[in-house]
Amino acid sequence: MLVVSIMAAGAMALLAIGCGGGSNGDPAEVIDKAYAKSFDYDTLHSEYDVQLKVSGDVSTLSPELQGILPLELGISGSADVDNSDTENPKMQATVSLDGLNDIIQGMVGGMSANETEAAATANMVSSLFSNLEFKMVDKVFYVSMMGSWYEVDTNEVTSQVAGGADEVDSKCVQDAIKEKVIPSAVLTGIEDVGSEDIDGEKTTHYKASVDMAKLVEATAEASRQCDQAETAGGLEGAKSQLNDMFKKMDVDMWIDGDNNVRKLKMDMEIDTAALSGMGDTPLGSDQEKALESMSITLTATVIQSGFNEDVDITAPEGALPLEDLLGGFGVGGNGLGGGLGGGGGGSTSSTTTNPFNT
Repeated sequence: MLVVSIMAAGAMALLAIGCGGGSNGDPAEVIDKAYAKSFDYDTLHSEYDVQLKVSGDVSTLSPELQGILPLELGISGSADVDNSDTENPKMQATVSLDGLNDIIQGMVGGMSANETEAAATANMVSSLFSNLEFKMVDKVFYVSMMGSWYEVDTNEVTSQVAGGADEVDSKCVQDAIKEKVIPSAVLTGIEDVGSEDIDGEKTTHYKASVDMAKLVEATAEASRQCDQAETAGGLEGAKSQLNDMFKKMDVDMWIDGDNNVRKLKMDMEIDTAALSGMGDTPLGSDQEKALESMSITLTATVIQSGFNEDVDITAPEGALPLEDLLGGFGVGGNGLGGGLGGGGGGSTSSTTTNPFNT
């Protein structure tokens, strides 16, 4: 619940600011124009970098948690989206994890006195997840791991994740977000910092802070507009906690004269004391003390280019069923929620080219 809440809040914040803009005029109006344009891209290329840091007093934590703190994890990579054919969206992305080996080794080391075994386990997990590639072509999802490509039917994955829940109208949600979650309504202290070049392109640098309460309210309205009353209620019920959770959520945007965001940066700081009441199980006094002593910061940077330019996204040759990979680890398709078959078509929602609306 905690991780989901943090990720959801961060995603909503990124979504709220969107992308695009111009270098002249009122800063709030520039950002709003940018946001509206972000929904109209057919293709887009992004380079991203995310840095998560967690530190604090670990003396009262379990051995496996003591082993991973202080924690530093970097996530970087690139993404290309082609939504020129809305019935057959395409995507390709890379993901590189920096610091995963230290985290896994710390966790395993905290549970095992055998340092050799801990190192071997950490190396195995790191080799599997440190550098990943993904593609979606012809409604089939592909993942490259350990030198081979594997395929998954996106329609089957969607049905497994949904678990029988009512299907979400993704077009309705995107339109509602565009209408309800307006940057000028959820950002405060919008400021024109001045002109800067990003990858040789002239831009204007803007700074602002996210008003979490207003962001949650606007997102709940968008959900309710698409008959997602349960989602809206959950957001509204968590508004106070989410508002208390974020000590800081600052945004920097570099917008060119053609209403494109060339660079986006977000800095977040979590108030760990506010997290103690978010779980389903009450924490003990030692756990609360440890939590309150911690510092959690997250910095995300995105650099964008290739607006509506041609992009070549093709399916990999010789892709294997995902079960072939899972079988090597003693896990069948049912281990991930049931029969994740390969190949196959099936309907899937459009891949939006708004990089913060995915």
